[in-house]
Amino acid sequence: MAFAAILMGGAAPSAAASYSLAFTGAVTAIPGPPGGLFGTLGLVAGDFVSGTVTINSFNADIYSSGPVSTVFSQPSVAYSFHLEHPGAIDMTISDTGPGDIVTAGTPSTKSGMQFQLFGAKSYFELTFQTDVTGGPLTTLAALPSTATELIALFGGTTPQARGMYTLDGFGTVMFDIAFSATAVTPIPAALPLFLSALGGLGLLARRRRVREKTA
Repeated sequence: MAFAAILMGGAAPSAAASYSLAFTGAVTAIPGPPGGLFGTLGLVAGDFVSGTVTINSFNADIYSSGPVSTVFSQPSVAYSFHLEHPGAIDMTISDTGPGDIVTAGTPSTKSGMQFQLFGAKSYFELTFQTDVTGGPLTTLAALPSTATELIALFGGTTPQARGMYTLDGFGTVMFDIAFSATAVTPIPAALPLFLSALGGLGLLARRRRVREKTA
């Protein structure tokens, strides 16, 4: 219930400069019997994935906040997701729509942030986290644009970067995002960013997804 209250409050998003994020990684799972479209095409764990996210205009101000999490609402997001399986799949799927960047913190058990992107025909989620090290972000000003740098914001001892792509009605792909092991060393505190932690982000994504479908 607390997460619903978080999403209801806050000031309207403000326009800012654009933001881009690129990543590479590997498939970890293809949920569903027998993996939907992606499994039928031959995609398997270990296959190569990559993607890009562009937010223009980028809202770096808090849209809504609570004791555990902050939400930076992004009204205009474009993203692409690329899949490769040798001799069978070499495809890129693109989409546009609104999105959220969600950060959460103490008393959660994980530090990090999550991109939740809602396209016309798909849902795209990117998560960067470590163990808990602080409170939610208070701004996204100077937000890094690589997986390694995003992980480095949080320090900690158990860094993870992962994602999920769902093509509506056709299937889902889960994947790990590549990043440098040195990312556990925090970025200097001079950046106008504070440590954050994940808490209930899946609930936020599901609530937003339901709201988009029923609007």
